Amino acid sequence: MKKIFTLLLLVFSSFFANAVCRIDTVLTFEFAPGSTVKINRGRDIYLYDASNKLIENVSQYWDNATLTFINEVKGFITYDVSGNVIEELGQRWDIATGTWGNRFRTLTEYTAAGKDTLRTEQTWTASATWRNTSRRSVIYDALANPISSTNQTWDVATSAWQNTYRQTNTFDAANNLVTALTELWDLSAGVWNNFSKATNTYDASNRIIKRIYERWNTTSSIWQNSTLNYYTYNAIGKIEEFYSLDWDAILASWEDRNKQFYQYNAAGNIIKDSSIFAVSGTWQNSEQIFYSYNTANLLVEKKYEEWNTAASAWLKYEMFTYEYNASNDLIAKDQYSNWNTATTLYDDHYREEYKCTDIPSAIIENVAQTDLKIYPNPVSNSQLFIDTKTEQTFNLLNLNGQSVKSGTVQKGTNKIDINSISAGFYFIKIGNEVRKIIIQ
Repeated sequence: MKKIFTLLLLVFSSFFANAVCRIDTVLTFEFAPGSTVKINRGRDIYLYDASNKLIENVSQYWDNATLTFINEVKGFITYDVSGNVIEELGQRWDIATGTWGNRFRTLTEYTAAGKDTLRTEQTWTASATWRNTSRRSVIYDALANPISSTNQTWDVATSAWQNTYRQTNTFDAANNLVTALTELWDLSAGVWNNFSKATNTYDASNRIIKRIYERWNTTSSIWQNSTLNYYTYNAIGKIEEFYSLDWDAILASWEDRNKQFYQYNAAGNIIKDSSIFAVSGTWQNSEQIFYSYNTANLLVEKKYEEWNTAASAWLKYEMFTYEYNASNDLIAKDQYSNWNTATTLYDDHYREEYKCTDIPSAIIENVAQTDLKIYPNPVSNSQLFIDTKTEQTFNLLNLNGQSVKSGTVQKGTNKIDINSISAGFYFIKIGNEVRKIIIQ
């Protein structure tokens, strides 16, 4: 799998004394069922500049025939004088020629305040030239709120950009996103047509408490209800319940869809995440996740269980464990899946080991905002929450350096739906800060 990614700085989220642990190498292994013998799968090597900004990543796979690591993909990152990523270049190794070949690149432009205004994706062609594929442009108001974003694709036949969809946003006096209107481009008519609309409601603490989605009915030319979400918080402001309903057009009423419940310990760490869904008007169990922490409040175990209706019982199906060194840096993660009831073991076991270098935290720029919280991490059940004290844009990047989801987070608690995003390592850029997250 190609692993070329973009971020301002790759560091673990755990901090100690006067240093942070910067990842230099990630080793991946697999195990035979029940075995403790590690089998090589691959490795990723990261290179940094004098300012500890990531500038190159090489991904290699293990070749059992030669017992060596073989090049697979490589990524390069270029920054402007303000530290903004302006180019992300991806290459693939050609075994036959023993050379690296270009595959894709992303070019990004920014405002003087560091807000990205234009992001262009390109691919490398057989004629050894870069060809446009897609781009996204953003317009901001005087308060730096993104009021409009337009997505386009490149038409090779006409060598011109073609509109695809755009989003227009409105904000309240507290810079909370109130409405987000999505329109699709009608190429034949040359006009924008309504497609969907989201409307948010906030409490006195500027936390979102209600979001309603509507779809445009092209036949009747009116907005029709689609989905309704409610958010409930506990006494310390953390999300406690997420409740979603779907609109039944025949009954002209809201019908239960699913609920998500979150429990926390005294330190504010999530310890249980459970979900139920509605079937013919009756709530049924779906999934539950248990989190365990060490004395330093670091996640050490995460266990998944799913409800088996036939057996009327919870069954194991996946587990993650995390190891740390004496400085509380994450040094390894194990993933277990496919629980075998006959052997009472997980059939699949994979492991990642992280090799890092301690560097003085004084030279790290934008490592952590005290007013920014992202949880849970690792992310489970397709729901990511972001707490921030200011409205900011976010961009979720995969290990290929490509944006898989982007948008705006508002002041307060934001729920990001990542249901369509595959499991793996990602990097989320919020404002000028980048955090590493794991989606499971």
